Amino acid sequence: MRFKESVEQEMYLKQATKEGNCELVYASLDILGRQGWKINRNIFDVVIQVWNSGDRMGKIPPATFDLPEPVLNNPDSKDLEERGVYLQKLRQYNHLKANNHSERCSVNYKIEIARTFLGDTFYLPHNVDFRGRAYPIPPHLNHIGDDLSRALLLFADGKPLGERGLYWLKIHLANLYGYDKARFDERVQWVEEHLEQIFESAENPLEGSRWWLKADDPWQCLATCIELRNALQSPEPTQYECALPVHQDGTCNGLQHYAALGGDDRGAKQVNLAAADRPSDVYTHVSLAVEKLVEQDAAAGNEMAKILLGKISRKVVKQTVMTTVYGVTYVGARDQIDKQLKDRGDISAELCWDAASYLTVKVLSCIGETFTGAKHIQTWLNTCARLIAKSVSPERLRERIQTAKAKAEGKGKERSTKVDLKKEQMSSVIWTTPLGLPIVQPYRKTPRKQILTNIQSVYISDPNSIAEGMSDTDFVIR
Repeated sequence: MRFKESVEQEMYLKQATKEGNCELVYASLDILGRQGWKINRNIFDVVIQVWNSGDRMGKIPPATFDLPEPVLNNPDSKDLEERGVYLQKLRQYNHLKANNHSERCSVNYKIEIARTFLGDTFYLPHNVDFRGRAYPIPPHLNHIGDDLSRALLLFADGKPLGERGLYWLKIHLANLYGYDKARFDERVQWVEEHLEQIFESAENPLEGSRWWLKADDPWQCLATCIELRNALQSPEPTQYECALPVHQDGTCNGLQHYAALGGDDRGAKQVNLAAADRPSDVYTHVSLAVEKLVEQDAAAGNEMAKILLGKISRKVVKQTVMTTVYGVTYVGARDQIDKQLKDRGDISAELCWDAASYLTVKVLSCIGETFTGAKHIQTWLNTCARLIAKSVSPERLRERIQTAKAKAEGKGKERSTKVDLKKEQMSSVIWTTPLGLPIVQPYRKTPRKQILTNIQSVYISDPNSIAEGMSDTDFVIR
């Protein structure tokens, strides 16, 4: 398990292991680690061509940053506002240029790792985070990585597709291209209508029309095009041995859990927990609700609302909707929306921050109205956490009382003695999963002290000190 500075987590995990409660967890990690993988040679060859060309293609950044550097039209101008806008654009340009270099390094790592394992079967050991979620330990190339990482990987052993496998391979391709809001049969029909583009992409990915590059996940789309082409050209497509992973995902999993726990019918429909004719898209639902509020403000004369009209897509609100169940704050949501607005490119960079500040209030409001059950459960859990953090176990309380009595008798005191319980009120929120894994919430807000030196500023903290907000509680023994 990966955790940071949580003595409690370590103690609970060791004790649970000692008692044999975590055997299923360890067995599951063994199963994940025993899965063999190999490099998709077809995708690797295309990636190498793109990489060597130095061009920007399929989310692979260019060798030379290709965006124009902003220019100050009149260097001698004393207009402070114009110069401020220029400096802001210049900072953004330098930031994007630095990101381009970082992304090139990341892609280079993936390519060189893939090159090393060409023709070999390799394995990815796994561990869990403090919540019990399993992750591959190798960080650069794994099956839960970005689009390029997933496209470069195949299972070491293929299996015959069968009717169902061929059906899901087509659905997978439609999902990767972005056609994922239709019924399953409609997605299969969409793929069959685009077989010509699929075959061309598989046979001539770089010199043809490059249809696959328009997909939401282009490299995985290309890998699926190649696999589907191979299956359909085989003597018996259902018997074609396929090793391509077909990924499936929930609809905003956090909100799904809250809707189920709270019996929230309205929320359940938005996250596809309720039966429906076709999949619902919670992100589009929230974006449309926000759009209505912005239209009302624009009609009332709000200038910022007028600027944002027609620019509130599902992508703008998606990250904020996803993270709301994890306790995203106004500041965090504003940063997310600011980034999405900048990525759109149709709003001036100097206006994005103010636009994000305005839009964040609208988005959070719409999320709260749509998922009332989730909001109530979050409030209840928050209250529970506050009470748990200030609780003292009966065993620990008896121990402190006995210690206090012993000290009082040793000093010859006969009157009442106070027991300071402030340091005892530091319990984390702790629970055990159905698999027997103890989970300790690591979030603490410890007081820090700043030490200024001639070289740097250092913050120090004592993990055993009283956390902020703890009450001064005394227990009186008589």
